[in-house]
Amino acid sequence: MTKTNLIEIEHEKRRFEALAKNKLAKVVKEQALEFGDFTLKSGEKTNFYLDLRKVTLHSTGLDLIIQTLHQALRVQSVGRVFEKPFDAIGGPSVGADPIVSAFIYNQGRVQTPIRGFLVRKETKQHGRGDWIIGSVKKGDKVVIVDDVVTSGGSLLRACEKIQELDCEVIQAVCIVDRLAGGKAAFEEKGIPFMSILTIDDVAERTYQPG
Repeated sequence: MTKTNLIEIEHEKRRFEALAKNKLAKVVKEQALEFGDFTLKSGEKTNFYLDLRKVTLHSTGLDLIIQTLHQALRVQSVGRVFEKPFDAIGGPSVGADPIVSAFIYNQGRVQTPIRGFLVRKETKQHGRGDWIIGSVKKGDKVVIVDDVVTSGGSLLRACEKIQELDCEVIQAVCIVDRLAGGKAAFEEKGIPFMSILTIDDVAERTYQPG
């Protein structure tokens, strides 16, 4: 394969990635973005709200999320080769539930199994009372994912709980970063962080921070 062929393939790949990202931004804007007076979990007041569950619990939206998540994790060969190999993918319940489920289902379809897990908001008083649900193992390399990040609290707590199991968080990912300090919080903890979209991709700078 010539250098020209490789450049053309890379150009086509980037075009496809941009197309999928733009489609996802459009779906999020149309289905999940609301304007009004809201109070976030962090206590912050805002005049816009993102309900990503309207996207993650919709077949079209979830398909686009998995496509763009694969792109963000630099998955090659139809989901079979990861740029940064990892053993499991998980995140805080309930925001990560459909994303994790769809991701591991997709890996099963291409016969490249990967394990999944969820981190509870609080421990249960019955059963084993574990924070973590699923098949993650001590020493695993893991990716942590969530739908929306504001200050990063929920996703950081999930990272901390999985690190207590002596797992290595090789990447934290969110679908939409509200640009409210979350990225800086991950940098402070030394955890690699990236987002598929930011609020500017979705709201096109039409909002005013609360």
